[in-house]
Amino acid sequence: MITLQQLGRFGNLLSQYVFARTLAERWGYALEANRISGFPGTAAVVGGERVVSPRVSWGRQWPSDAYSARRVEARELMEAPNAHLTLQGWFQRFELIAQRAEDIREDWLRLEDTLPGRPEGDFLICLRLTDYAAERGDKEERLDTFAHSTLTEDEVRRLVRTVSHNRLHFVTDEPGHAIFERMRDLSGTVHSGKAMEDFRLIHSFQKVAICQSTFHWWTTFLGRAREIYFPPMDRGIWSRPERECGMAAEVHCGIDLRVPGDGRYIYEW
Repeated sequence: MITLQQLGRFGNLLSQYVFARTLAERWGYALEANRISGFPGTAAVVGGERVVSPRVSWGRQWPSDAYSARRVEARELMEAPNAHLTLQGWFQRFELIAQRAEDIREDWLRLEDTLPGRPEGDFLICLRLTDYAAERGDKEERLDTFAHSTLTEDEVRRLVRTVSHNRLHFVTDEPGHAIFERMRDLSGTVHSGKAMEDFRLIHSFQKVAICQSTFHWWTTFLGRAREIYFPPMDRGIWSRPERECGMAAEVHCGIDLRVPGDGRYIYEW
């Protein structure tokens, strides 16, 4: 059986759940995981074999043994370990779930109560600011001190010049940030609500630019977007996508949410 220890918030929970369910259904294992609000498919009972012992635990981004830091080989993901597996990592790598992408969109993470689709001419830029700030200093300074994982003002302006649109929108967790005052000339509408409100809003747009945020990534992957402008990976928490990250590395080392073969994603803009 597989026991999922869910960590973090919205985007993290979705990544963890789909990886756990991918393994459970591949191996024929029972899955123990909490339902995620707003996604009725996560309430499904995933039944199967219940192995009590021995116990194995995997963590990190690319799965690694939680105690020895030994990186799990790709072939081990295909073969049931004949053990009770506890997942206590983040697992934010598209390759781990790629084979079940259609099931994830249509069933496992089908969103409840979606909003009507936005017109093609509406362009949404996602700016996650608070979580990417350091714990000290004023808010304006903090934007530039934590790993540069959000889009910069220059990048926002480049997107506005490059992407064809009729109406510009922003969604953010910090609507009072000074960056919006500096960009008043762009005449964008700023949206900021509770997590699920913002998730549904982003889900409704056909053109979206995202930050290095699993929250943004999941809502565009699942949503109506036909054009998804991927954030630069030359800096920030997505800048080290390689698998070989040991226990001493930062928890974000190994994130890789690029989606090969999906024409919706635009990486160079």
